Amino acid sequence: MACLHYDGQDDPARRQAAKRILAENPQLTRESPHAAAAAGDLEALRYVTDVTTPYEGWTPILYACYSRVGPTREAVRILLEKGADPNSSFFLGENRFTALTGAFGEGEQGPVRQPPHPECEGLARLLLESGADPNDGQALYNTLLEGGDACLQLLLLYGLNAEHRCSWDPEMGMLDYLLQHAIRLGQVKRATLLVEHGAYLDDAVERAMLAGQPDLARWLQERGFLPADLPSSELLIAAAMAGQMPDQGRLNQALAEAAARGQTTAVHILAALGAELDGADPTALHLAVWHGHEETVKLLVSLGADPQKADASHGSSPLEWALYRGDRERIIGLLL
Repeated sequence: MACLHYDGQDDPARRQAAKRILAENPQLTRESPHAAAAAGDLEALRYVTDVTTPYEGWTPILYACYSRVGPTREAVRILLEKGADPNSSFFLGENRFTALTGAFGEGEQGPVRQPPHPECEGLARLLLESGADPNDGQALYNTLLEGGDACLQLLLLYGLNAEHRCSWDPEMGMLDYLLQHAIRLGQVKRATLLVEHGAYLDDAVERAMLAGQPDLARWLQERGFLPADLPSSELLIAAAMAGQMPDQGRLNQALAEAAARGQTTAVHILAALGAELDGADPTALHLAVWHGHEETVKLLVSLGADPQKADASHGSSPLEWALYRGDRERIIGLLL
């Protein structure tokens, strides 16, 4: 109960219960090296000789690193001096959780339920200096969700690099994996840090554009990343994500131009994006009528375009334009 377990039950209330149990039963730390490690009882640990036998699948160093009932860094130091493995780990499914993962904490349940160790940086440095593998995929995954860079920077300092592979996808570099998520989550500082350490994705510029980060996209392209090759529909998404949608006047004009060409689907899309049906002069309906695009006229009328709205130049409605043409009988019927 003192430790994070990543089993869906991590909760501050469990840790508080662990503290009460320890207060009521202080002898527990004398009876088990695992309990002594979780509680950070340094005096008890000095008499421990076996630091490698697991209890419930965990060695004592894991209990110390995943404990959240108090400072246990010095307990970890004693365990390491006695021969504990800095790369000790347990598995949840196919995912490997190491002592280092426990130091950094966090994860999908958030930093309240799964907080970092109270001595996170010092504990992590102690493990890394003792030989812990800096390519700790689970620790990097757990800490990418909140956007903090302390874990990543520390692991880079201790040897994490672009040659390291992603443990659950050996075809992908670990830094490349982190880069795709940094872009997706809008973590620009993290993305630049990863690129500066060798991360690379063929479609990084496209990803940045679709995440609404045009400045990052430009920065990536300036550093040799492939330019974006997005279809027009994706360019629209990219513009929207960057808050760069056309102004209302441009939308209205685009709707009118689409109507003049009989691009009925485009009219429907532009209307859905907020183009005003009668916002241009002449209106979209005027132009669809004049050019004889019956399906477009039908759509505009069904969406609520006004067949009686006068244009500025002639003071005439779309119906009057149809009558003036003299060959728009079918369209006249749609307008009446």
